[in-house]
Amino acid sequence: MTPEDWKKNNRSWERPSLVLVALDAGLRPIEVHRAREDWLRLDKGSIYIPREEAAKSRDHWKVSLRSDTVEAAKRWRAERNELPKYDDTDRIWLTRENNPWGSNSLNYLFDKLCKEAGLDRTNRRLCWYSIRHSVGQHMADLGGLEEAKEQLRHKSIESTLQYTKPSLESRRSTLDKM
Repeated sequence: MTPEDWKKNNRSWERPSLVLVALDAGLRPIEVHRAREDWLRLDKGSIYIPREEAAKSRDHWKVSLRSDTVEAAKRWRAERNELPKYDDTDRIWLTRENNPWGSNSLNYLFDKLCKEAGLDRTNRRLCWYSIRHSVGQHMADLGGLEEAKEQLRHKSIESTLQYTKPSLESRRSTLDKM
């Protein structure tokens, strides 16, 4: 989806900010569920996940965000501050039913986005977690394993390796250099 698609189909920055942050950070469903307003460090272009809230780790994490993601999150923050449903919570995002997002609601959103984008899902098992795998793949291809490891919040490279598989184009480029 392009920013123009969002402008046409959405009147809120909530879902675009959620999806963009997830695309940059490879957020796990539990991290979206736990995400708090003070995690967003938009002045630094990052999201901070405290060790108490980190999934599968006891370290705190600073995860980079792209400039367009920061802009969407800033717009969402301004909008969020005006919505009564957020008065008594510090959660960044809530579902239409005022609940924190979870695996089921995120998979439902993911299905909707795939349909809107016309993504052919025949013989493909795609779900919200596919975003995380995609982030890992692209980070490893473009920035290397160490960058992917840090962005995905892995303690070891071995964990990151399961998310990576050199693309056909990457392998072809390597062959051309030989």
